[in-house]
Amino acid sequence: MGPACVADAKVLGVVTTVCVIAMCYVYTVIRPFDDVITAWRYSDHWRMSTKRLFAPPRIKSTFTSLHADWDLVPQSWINEMEARRRHLENACAAAEPPSNNSLVKASHNLYVDERHRLIICEIPKVGCSNFNRLLYGLSANIGIDEYENINGSQVHSFRMLRWLRKLDSFSDFGIQFRLKHYLKVIAVRHPFERIVSAYRSKLEGGDREFSATYGPAILKYERKKKTEEVIRHYNVSFAAFARYLTQISVQTNFHFKAYHEICFPCTVHYDVIARHETISRDVSMVLKMIHAAPGFHYPNSHRVKVHSEDVWKSYFKHMTKEEVWQFWDTQFETDGRLFNYTMPNDIGKS
Repeated sequence: MGPACVADAKVLGVVTTVCVIAMCYVYTVIRPFDDVITAWRYSDHWRMSTKRLFAPPRIKSTFTSLHADWDLVPQSWINEMEARRRHLENACAAAEPPSNNSLVKASHNLYVDERHRLIICEIPKVGCSNFNRLLYGLSANIGIDEYENINGSQVHSFRMLRWLRKLDSFSDFGIQFRLKHYLKVIAVRHPFERIVSAYRSKLEGGDREFSATYGPAILKYERKKKTEEVIRHYNVSFAAFARYLTQISVQTNFHFKAYHEICFPCTVHYDVIARHETISRDVSMVLKMIHAAPGFHYPNSHRVKVHSEDVWKSYFKHMTKEEVWQFWDTQFETDGRLFNYTMPNDIGKS
């Protein structure tokens, strides 16, 4: 072997050694920061304007989402969200630890809008149909001038729901990444108001499938009516419905499940806790933070007017106070404690 060949072999050996060292450096030093780098690359921080750079300092939010622009909403609303979240965190700290599979269960009920890096938990009878309408528009599956007009029979149809993506459709890394960096939203209302809304929609409203299914089951706890009458006329009173639910330790129907069994708020750390009584304002703030197009808003035209206290409280007039308290304690006490709702003292007969 000549001197030139020896020199080439030495150079090749040095180059190979340098490449191996470089690869080791990438995998041991740089790659662990890949998550942070990716989060920054997809965030809006690099697009920060001169106005924001030199704007007066604001009180920093404790929220974790990197993509939401909190500078676009009033500090008073940020403080309100932080107060709601702080109450939830304190209630979770005093509660039993969530189950090991709570994240798996929650991710099935979390819808993801990739365009705006938004996650919304779906809870029946807390505006979930309107949230779906909004998500169809935000995800560019429906035009901005059409999303609000999707009728109730279509909004939950398989043909349209396949356009929305749930969190559990991502990889384990994808789930964790989005929970860490996307804006997470949950909407709640008084548990009694919600269950009255569910009753009005599914039983009082003449949903034959629900009535035919729950009528015979409810009658097992009602001795004053005949099974044939309930099945034939689909006439299930709210008092009978409430007494039936009181007897069941685990709700299997999605419309009657508690918030903590759908969205698992002690496992998923939500950034925004919207309340039904302020839903339009809360959603408008979210839309500002995610830089949604100006034409988007929470669809109010489809809202059913049952949120008046006088309306939903009237449904408890045929229940005794003891029955009402049992109903609350067995089904809604945990949700009330987590989201700062209390059992009204002025409902039920003595």
